Amino acid sequence: MTGQPLIGRSRGKHMRCVAACAWMVGALLGIGAAVAQAETVGSNPSMDQFLPEWRPYGGTLRFALHGDYQIFEVGKVRDAAQTGLLRLQNTLTFEPDVQLTDTFRLHARWRPLNNEAFFFDGTQGRPDRVQRAFFEGKAVGLDVAGGRLPLEFHNLYMAQDDVLGGLIAKNNISVFGLPNIRAMAFGTASGRFHELEGRAGRQVGLYGFDAVIDTMRYITEATVGFLHDEDRAKQNERHAGLSVTRIQPRQSTSLRAFGNWNEANAGAGGLFIMEHSYVFPAEYLERPTWYANAFYGTRDYRSMAAGSLKNLGFLFNQLNLAPQLNNFGIDSFGFATGLLLGRSRDFTVTPEFAMVFDQSRLNNDQMAGGIRTQTRLMDTSFLRVDLTSFHQSIDRNRSQYAASALVVYKF
Repeated sequence: MTGQPLIGRSRGKHMRCVAACAWMVGALLGIGAAVAQAETVGSNPSMDQFLPEWRPYGGTLRFALHGDYQIFEVGKVRDAAQTGLLRLQNTLTFEPDVQLTDTFRLHARWRPLNNEAFFFDGTQGRPDRVQRAFFEGKAVGLDVAGGRLPLEFHNLYMAQDDVLGGLIAKNNISVFGLPNIRAMAFGTASGRFHELEGRAGRQVGLYGFDAVIDTMRYITEATVGFLHDEDRAKQNERHAGLSVTRIQPRQSTSLRAFGNWNEANAGAGGLFIMEHSYVFPAEYLERPTWYANAFYGTRDYRSMAAGSLKNLGFLFNQLNLAPQLNNFGIDSFGFATGLLLGRSRDFTVTPEFAMVFDQSRLNNDQMAGGIRTQTRLMDTSFLRVDLTSFHQSIDRNRSQYAASALVVYKF
């Protein structure tokens, strides 16, 4: 692996073709989205102008429909001697919202298209189309929600799943001299209705508590969870997570620790994450930001609810069919570092380098480098282009190169 450069000087005809096609298609799609939006809503568009809220009686009752349409192209080649893959896909999301009273609403997320190819080629998107459908409101001074709703904790490292269940929360609690505390209890449907990702075939239910303490310089989040297995008591799982983020004028640092173990106290695992960012003072660039994130995961670590390392860096979170680094964090350690550059946040360029060192029997070390550019097309749309190089030990001296272009139009 040391004798193979991450990004070679000559990538061959196929790689040049793939990269050029991704850039051209992305640019054409982006120009098309910008022109279409300008014709629809005028020179100064806004979401309210495009899809206005409907209040049939002029009072509190309100109907709204938002969402987004994503069209993206992924091209990749393994080396210059092989024919590359070029595929155009799209995703359509609708998010209807009904405000019944000042404190009660209904919300849903429906994806009739989810990573679907434009031309059928034997691949399909995920069958899970209705992702969310829940109510949210206030009762006796508490925030309550129920239905198929999101569980998202600790910057998505510990949990990122849509489950059938309920939440009860209390905001702005002040005790022990702490100014702002949010406490929340959660629970999912048990048995065959649990819908927890990664627990297929098990009759389980997840219950827990999450608290966030927000002070002037620190943000602390603590979570505990209990996964009850109705069939096998020894397979009950306990989860715990703690995140502490220190915020300073030009930098922030987060330390995170997650653990899991079962009733028999066997198979205990852990995941540890450090995140750091620093904003440089600059005269010609707007807030250039350097970030360095690292992780270490044990062999028996298991996420509470579909958490992953996708927020460690963009090389851990690529589009469908594009190569990416292993983002489970199990029996491995690694890092991602990059520099966010841009004259304004309307256009940014981010080079990034990342590595994952596999400690399992596979011993499949990975490394990747890439450049991400993102530009705002209009107020509700943007274009993002990634160029990446990916190498892993099991491929010996061969590397994968990929180019992807994504256009997102929000309405």
